[in-house]
Amino acid sequence: MTRTRLAVFDMAGTTVDDRINGVPVVLKSYDDAFRNHGVEVPMMVLNAHRGRDKRTVISELGGDKADEIYVDFIGFLKGNISEIREMEGAPGVFKKLKEKGVKTVVSTGFPVEIAEPLVEHLGWVKDGLVD
Repeated sequence: MTRTRLAVFDMAGTTVDDRINGVPVVLKSYDDAFRNHGVEVPMMVLNAHRGRDKRTVISELGGDKADEIYVDFIGFLKGNISEIREMEGAPGVFKKLKEKGVKTVVSTGFPVEIAEPLVEHLGWVKDGLVD
C-alpha cells in the first residue's frame, strides 16, 4: 500500500471561514473596491467570478479604473484578514496528518500578498500545522 506523503487543502470555505457578516471576504472586498470607484457590479455577477484570477476579474469589470480598483481590493482584503477564522476542526486534521508524517499545505486563489499574512494570522506555520 502506498503511503500518503502530501495533503493539499483549499483555504476559503474549506479550511478557512472567510465570511464577514455572511458574505465571503473576496465578494465583500470586490464590492467595496468597485463601489469606492463608482462602479456598480451586482453581487450575482461578482459571485459568478469566484475562483478566477482576481486581477483578471477586476480588469474585465473595472474598465479604465481597473488598476486603482485592484489596489483598493487588496487593501480591503488586507483590512479584513483579522476577521477571518479557521474552520472548526481544521487544526485537528492538520495535526493528525503531521503526526502521521504527512506534509500538509494550503492552496488558495487569494493573491499571495493576502495568502501569506492570512496563514500567519491563523498561526498554522508557527504552530507547525502546515508546511
